[in-house]
Amino acid sequence: MKQLFTFSEKFIRPTFGKLFLLFCLVGASAYAQIAVPDTNFANAIRSACPTCIGSDNKLLPPAADMKGLDVSSKGIKNLEGIQGFTSLETLICITNSLTTLPPLPATLISIYCDLNSLTSLPTLPPGLSTLSCKFNKLISLPAIPGSLTQLAFNNNEVAALPALPSSMIYLDATRNKLTSLPTLPTSLRYFSCTGNELTSLPSLPSTLEYLSCSSNKLTAIPTLPSVLTAFYCADNLLTSLPQLPASLTQVLNCAKNQLTALPALPSGLKDIDCGFNALTTLPTLPTSLSTLVAETNQLSSLPPFPASLSIVYLKNNRLLSLPALTESLYFLNIQNNLLTCLPELKNSSMYLYIDSDKITCLPNIPASIIVFNASSIPIPTPPVCPTNINHPTGAVAANSYVAKEKIESVATLSSGKTNYFATQSITLKPGFVASNATTFLVEVRTCK
Repeated sequence: MKQLFTFSEKFIRPTFGKLFLLFCLVGASAYAQIAVPDTNFANAIRSACPTCIGSDNKLLPPAADMKGLDVSSKGIKNLEGIQGFTSLETLICITNSLTTLPPLPATLISIYCDLNSLTSLPTLPPGLSTLSCKFNKLISLPAIPGSLTQLAFNNNEVAALPALPSSMIYLDATRNKLTSLPTLPTSLRYFSCTGNELTSLPSLPSTLEYLSCSSNKLTAIPTLPSVLTAFYCADNLLTSLPQLPASLTQVLNCAKNQLTALPALPSGLKDIDCGFNALTTLPTLPTSLSTLVAETNQLSSLPPFPASLSIVYLKNNRLLSLPALTESLYFLNIQNNLLTCLPELKNSSMYLYIDSDKITCLPNIPASIIVFNASSIPIPTPPVCPTNINHPTGAVAANSYVAKEKIESVATLSSGKTNYFATQSITLKPGFVASNATTFLVEVRTCK
């Protein structure tokens, strides 16, 4: 019988069916070479895509079509084999025991490898858009691709940053060991460098809406962008702040610095924390203010409270009186001040922290009130202050006596410390006696 093809002809010109079979065999053979040595990683792949891996823990062709892979919290120590996912766009391997990463698929757009023990990262894919590698042990970062828009590497040990692409909009470098920063991307909207060792900041991009630079060694802040809405600069060495933009409507936290004054406050600002400074006065408070924290300063007086104010911390100051309280105010801490009386408590439900040895009565009792002493221990609610006090002839026990209007006395004060406080007048009539064993203080001052 005559042969139709020579051996060589049959080899180079197979039928279509044989060609397809040969392609499948070659593909399967190629994937059979990609082993997944980490059993936990193999099981995680099997759980996410049962057809992507064989019983021998070697990848199968469907792995090449996977777009996303989440293998979080699987006890994985080695991601070897990930290179077989040649179409992968999203890799999530949070909370494992990884110390390194193998070469990654070039197709990746998003990588989330937080909460591992990584000390370094491989070359990043050229089209990467999001990289989150928080809570690891990284001491440096590889070159950042120009496509990256979001980078979060907080809680690592990174000492220096590579050049940042202009396309970046989100950068979280919280709690690292940075001593300086590169030029910031011109499109950046969110930036946190809290908890580093920075002594200065570069110029801030005009697009920046959120800035947190607390817990560094900063002595000055550059000009703030006109679109900034939240600003945290606490726990630095600042002696002044730049002009605050009108856009700052969410938060100003400048606590634990060396500030002696604040700039004008934007009218739309909701929350202020300026505690632990050396402030003697405060500027006009914003009309939309909800929370004011100004504890541990040197304040002796305050501007009027806006109607929106609901939470106030003023402990550890030198206040002699308070502004009129608002109906929205439900939390007031005035411990360790010089206050002896309070303005009307207008909210029907309040938490009130006072020096109970100085403030012995209240102007009124709200329907629901919990009072705490200087040690923040709940105490019985003090009584309502009398309008007037008249001490007739006879002994009067050492104490603080507060009247809403007037005090008249012809009493003999017992030994110890006695205080008379009233808002209109105090009259000591003939017959009044304060012996040498008595410490006696008299003050006429308003409670608001």
